[in-house]
Amino acid sequence: FTHGNAGYFDANDQAMMFGGSYNMGDVTFGAAMTTVDNEDYPDWERNIMEINVDYSLGSNSSLGLKYATDDNRMNAGVEETYMWLTLNVGL
Repeated sequence: FTHGNAGYFDANDQAMMFGGSYNMGDVTFGAAMTTVDNEDYPDWERNIMEINVDYSLGSNSSLGLKYATDDNRMNAGVEETYMWLTLNVGL
């Protein structure tokens, strides 16, 4: 998730993703959950959670904050957390 996505899946990985967002004018809140498992390894699972807040700075730009957790990145079995700030400007 260091690049804002779940990365690559291995053979027979199955992902279930769900999420939602709520817009309150200039502010948008969102959350998503991804669960990955593999039918060849029934005891292995990976859970990724994202929460984000975006603020519209005008008709063509926004500022966002994202927080993510990943409980099994690179099969290490250790939960990692990430937080990053984004600035989007449309041309």
